[in-house]
Amino acid sequence: MAIFYSEKSEHLKPYPFDTNCFDGYDHTLDDCAVNWNGKFRSSGECFLYCLSESLNVRCINYYSLLTERWIRRRLQEDFSRSMMPFCSSSKNIEIQKHGNQLEYCMKKCRPSCVREWFTMAKVNSEPFNQTTITLLRSNEPSQLIEHVEATSLETFMGNIGGHLHVWLGISVVEIFNYIIRIIRLRHFSGILCCLYVLFKRSRRRNNHGY
Repeated sequence: MAIFYSEKSEHLKPYPFDTNCFDGYDHTLDDCAVNWNGKFRSSGECFLYCLSESLNVRCINYYSLLTERWIRRRLQEDFSRSMMPFCSSSKNIEIQKHGNQLEYCMKKCRPSCVREWFTMAKVNSEPFNQTTITLLRSNEPSQLIEHVEATSLETFMGNIGGHLHVWLGISVVEIFNYIIRIIRLRHFSGILCCLYVLFKRSRRRNNHGY
């Protein structure tokens, strides 16, 4: 069996953009000073604190993705939990119901400004006496997804005007003046047509009167 993998990278924008990614690192803060209002040093640190708070509410849970070292460090920071019981294996079934907590913490914490992930495709080979798994990088180039600032109408028209002025020697103001002239001419021509129709009708009435 062969597994082909390819890499994808996504670059997000920080506040005030909609992606609101985590772009601030304050290494002067120690763990005790970290606060839920965004004083985390990374997006991953926020995720770990969120997961720790949710999975260790009624008992100290060692049946989770958090390492024993991380849990012991949290216990040293919060002395009120030093007397909490450990989660037994029988309570592990109840804890597994909180798997959606992972998704909650992912939404609660702002994402990193650079996100990377891998996609894989599995190809089964011909039957063979031995089992082998080969990892191969895909021939497709790595994909880069970059979020850019939305262009306003003023910026868009300014860019068009700049290109037209450079290549054609005309400005956006001249273009709009030209459009306004066309509209005025069409409006004036419509008035002339109406006057001509009224004039023809009046001529016909006069002819029928004689």
